[in-house]
Amino acid sequence: MERERYRPPFHFLDAWTRDFTCKLVIEEAWRIAVRGFRSFQLVVKMNNTKKALKKWNKENFGFCQDKLRILNDLFLEVQTRILSQANIALEADIQLEIMEIWNRQESIWKQKSREQ
Repeated sequence: MERERYRPPFHFLDAWTRDFTCKLVIEEAWRIAVRGFRSFQLVVKMNNTKKALKKWNKENFGFCQDKLRILNDLFLEVQTRILSQANIALEADIQLEIMEIWNRQESIWKQKSREQ
């Protein structure tokens, strides 16, 4: 007897709304023409949107720990450079990006903890 593979239910993550490309992904998935009854069109468009968001999530939101490690390494490297306006601006940009990823992660953890 073969076991069915468990697939967790799809949940829209609030953290996705922090990224402007999320709206574009949804609009693009929703624009696909579907023929049939309105209820059928709705179900197909929602499934298309779910698939598009899952793919987008993997490509853009996945690997947060890897991104944080890379940004921290880059931040440390920039701090060893000679002090200049360009390096100060770069350091500030890196810090903002690190904070954004942490805020995103925190939002995801908070939402997932309430879903149980």
